[in-house]
Amino acid sequence: MAKRDTPGTIGVTGKRSKFSAAVNIEDVVSKSQSNQTGPDLYSNYVQVVMTTNEMLLDFYQIAPIPGKDVSLKSVHLQRVFIPLNLVKGLASAIQDTADMYEKDNGITLINSRKPETETELTE
Repeated sequence: MAKRDTPGTIGVTGKRSKFSAAVNIEDVVSKSQSNQTGPDLYSNYVQVVMTTNEMLLDFYQIAPIPGKDVSLKSVHLQRVFIPLNLVKGLASAIQDTADMYEKDNGITLINSRKPETETELTE
């Protein structure tokens, strides 16, 4: 069972013992090894789906087809599963990072998400 102690750490408690120790998550992550087998991926579109157990992020790359004026092609790059207990924290971390980037660079990032109308939400 894990409980939040201070930013960047979680408390780890064994089920059958009274042992409790603080773990620095940044330290654990900095020592991790990647199992990524290919190059980094660039995505310019993401679909988000919620299930009863997790959030699914499907990353795509959408680009014009060479020689065609209006035709687009889409390539599915990766699906990432996020457990529900991390969803709001991830959203907050992304928002905080975007806010800091805007402040540090004196710019406003464009929100490219199409606003949904009331009709689309009820269909």
